Amino acid sequence: MSSQQLLNAINLSEFEKVIILSPHLDDAVYSCGGLLWQLKDSCNVHVITTNSGDPSMPLRQGHIAPAIRRKEDILVMQKIGCQFLHVGFLDAIFRRIDGSLDYIYDNIIGLDKPAAEDQLYQEALATFLKKITHQMGKSLIFSPMAIGGHVDHLITALVSLGLEDGQTTVLFYEDWPYVANNLQQIPKTPLSKYGLELSASYHCTIDPEAKQSLVRMYESQLSTLFESDAVLLKNIYFRKVEDKPVEQFWKLTKKR
Repeated sequence: MSSQQLLNAINLSEFEKVIILSPHLDDAVYSCGGLLWQLKDSCNVHVITTNSGDPSMPLRQGHIAPAIRRKEDILVMQKIGCQFLHVGFLDAIFRRIDGSLDYIYDNIIGLDKPAAEDQLYQEALATFLKKITHQMGKSLIFSPMAIGGHVDHLITALVSLGLEDGQTTVLFYEDWPYVANNLQQIPKTPLSKYGLELSASYHCTIDPEAKQSLVRMYESQLSTLFESDAVLLKNIYFRKVEDKPVEQFWKLTKKR
């Protein structure tokens, strides 16, 4: 499938808002940091981070407090002059079965469907995003496409499919760094199990050093995800078009 240069194929000035949906307090920059760098200081670009709330009970062992991660994200958003919203839904790793102290998920990666016990969250997210995107007028929304099967990415993607209408267009970004472990030209996504197929491809040529500088600002996550700066930069360079590093975006449609 041939890929079109995103900023040539789609006129962003036709939209009142460009919205990047970020399940966690780094996903927008990890997957779209090169695009955000090109659009820095643009008044119509918004990053909405959905799962950034504080759990009411002690953190699960080994996890960073959302308050620390919010501070990191605020510094990044300020650096690129991007408007942002931190929404108080909980990260999947902190969500519990309704009326119970038991967690919904022991594992949150590699899933192809959310747990039945997570339906209330999915419905609440859908209601929230429909309301806020409707208020923003004609919008271009970038959603994760759930490469890697992280359940929060998957739920965001499923909800995003219901946002598209006459005034809202939805494109899907490749979930980085998960996609860097899947070097196929057309990546695998759990969304294919929902009767969807990739119908158009877009790319944005990026400044890899600029993106690296943004990713490194999420200090609480670096040692978990990347062994070194060299590994980080290698992951940024993994996707290329005409030998130039890019971020890739996709249009999804129902299979015929």
